Amino acid sequence: MPRKALPPLLVKLSERAPERLHYLGVSFGITETLFRFWKTRNGFAPVYLRQTANDLTGEHTCIMLKPLDNERFLAAASAGDASIARAGWADTYVRDFRRRFLALLSFQFRTFSPQLALSISHASPPPPAAGAGADASLSSSLSSSSSSSSTGTDSKVDAPLTAAAVNGMFTSFDLKRLDSYSRNLVDYHVILDLLPALARAFFLQQLPGVKLSAVQSALLLAIGLQHQSIDDMEKALGLPASQLLALFNKMMRKISQHLHSLVEREVSATVAGGVSVGRDEMQGLGEDLDDELRVGGGEAMEGLRAKQTAMLKTLDLQEYSIGGTDKDWNEALAGGTRLPTSTLSVRAEGGVSSKKKRKAEEPAAADVDDEPRGGGGGGGG
Repeated sequence: MPRKALPPLLVKLSERAPERLHYLGVSFGITETLFRFWKTRNGFAPVYLRQTANDLTGEHTCIMLKPLDNERFLAAASAGDASIARAGWADTYVRDFRRRFLALLSFQFRTFSPQLALSISHASPPPPAAGAGADASLSSSLSSSSSSSSTGTDSKVDAPLTAAAVNGMFTSFDLKRLDSYSRNLVDYHVILDLLPALARAFFLQQLPGVKLSAVQSALLLAIGLQHQSIDDMEKALGLPASQLLALFNKMMRKISQHLHSLVEREVSATVAGGVSVGRDEMQGLGEDLDDELRVGGGEAMEGLRAKQTAMLKTLDLQEYSIGGTDKDWNEALAGGTRLPTSTLSVRAEGGVSSKKKRKAEEPAAADVDDEPRGGGGGGGG
């Protein structure tokens, strides 16, 4: 005879106490839709992504975890149960996965769409308000695919960059090139070598002062980490290249200003030495500004005259000297208001002029000529 009142083989889950589970895990071939479902709706975080695609499906296998923090779990942890890991243990795996994923985006994961890569990176900012720009609809799609996990597993970030870290990563010439591009002085190809380091710092959340839109984040990730071109992004995002370059320039301007502010704050703190000067400690000038300018101008003119005098002393002015005494020039210029002739005759030093000399010799020559004639007449007489 069959037994009566046997206990059931199966019981309802609601009638059974839950097991002490540390986490739930899921493994699947990653697609944008599936990843968004497990991350956004169920609070799972990625900890592993296979680098080679499956031969049958062509998809990369992804493993995601969700830590469970129920009352019994916390009570057992506080009681010192060695079988229960410490709270926040999954954050270590998530951070390590993020760093490795960003480094591998230029290899096997280069073919990922910007939406999927941005969602996996866990670094997209909140979605912008509707109608905030021409890319509002695309930004909403990108932001929804890359929103943070509800469990807070990606709340741990690397330490923000300091001025010393910036100087270690970039030279002064690098920062100058970045600033020149942000002011539209050079082409974007000039700063392409800086993008991997800038993108890695941003997606590791080391630039907390830089806020980018979803499209700008996708641009930075695709160009800086996946090494894609503007033409590739034009096809992937469906936006014209001119608009993408404009968004890219605005993004670089924000990053450049943030890096310069870090360096400038350190320099100002070093120069000031941390000591502020109050208004009462400031003292005015003891001398009026006009008097100071007058004294300074006089000193400058004296120095100029001294230089001119020294320069004149080095010149040989004897070759420019004009012969004749004042008396000779007065006699040559005598004649009232009569315009002077084209030539003037002035007696040279040490003798008379040639013209006067010829006038003085003419009477003597006449006397010589007349003397024979006079002698002949006397002889005839």
